[in-house]
Amino acid sequence: MKLRPIHYLAIGFASVLALLVVLLHFSLSRLDDIGTSLYHITHEHITKNHLIGTMHEGIRKRQISLRDILLMPDLFDREEESLRFYSYAVPIAESRNKLAALNLTADERILVDRISALIKVSYPIQNDLVDAALVSERITRLNRKLENAIASQNDVINELKKLSKLHERQSSNTIQNTTNTLQDARNLVNTIGVTAFLL
Repeated sequence: MKLRPIHYLAIGFASVLALLVVLLHFSLSRLDDIGTSLYHITHEHITKNHLIGTMHEGIRKRQISLRDILLMPDLFDREEESLRFYSYAVPIAESRNKLAALNLTADERILVDRISALIKVSYPIQNDLVDAALVSERITRLNRKLENAIASQNDVINELKKLSKLHERQSSNTIQNTTNTLQDARNLVNTIGVTAFLL
């Protein structure tokens, strides 16, 4: 049986239609990738940034409160400020636990573990200093302890800064990958449009 021109036209049309279906499938999968990337940006990255910021803010508040305790001449004022000092530890611990429970990269996990270890070292130093300030009339003797307490807290802050910078780089990479995927999807849609127009 000899093929007539109408058969060639039908085969060509079916081939082009199959190509369009394949291109459409690829562009839809790219759009799905974009949706996944946007989900990670809006949920994971923003949550991590918020938790890191909360920890950083709480640690700074503890440092300021500790300094204020040592500058206050009145023992009752020191006691009142010590309650605030201890209360700042709660959001830090909550944020650290929430951050540790998230899906972290290996580098993030190392930094979070290091931060936890440094907090375990710095909190007792600070708490001892506060306790000493609450029973001592002579605050000037505690200056050396204050330097140690602030230095240990600065170690925690430095690790938080490293974690924040790492997270910024990862966010930038995710955004760049999403942009590339979006461009790929646009190119596929343009190819489909041109092909459909030529039909």
